[in-house]
Amino acid sequence: PLLFGSADLAELGGGAQGMFFLEVGKKHYFYIAYDSAGVAKIDWTEVANPVLVQHANTAGNASDLVVINGRAYVADGGGGLVLMK
Repeated sequence: PLLFGSADLAELGGGAQGMFFLEVGKKHYFYIAYDSAGVAKIDWTEVANPVLVQHANTAGNASDLVVINGRAYVADGGGGLVLMK
């Protein structure tokens, strides 16, 4: 029920709808459109120890995303746009 052990996200539902992988230097990041839970940015550099770096709610249900020039653009059923760095 918890998204990466975060109590702040425990009440949010949803599931992974779309993902984007980005390598920055030696860091590996996954951005996940997580339906009603919004968007999560996860540092997956250590495969056995993924870390939730950032979370952002969206107006509706995040269904897909793309990262361009360090910003995440999210397709969201509520008509909102989320930018993450």
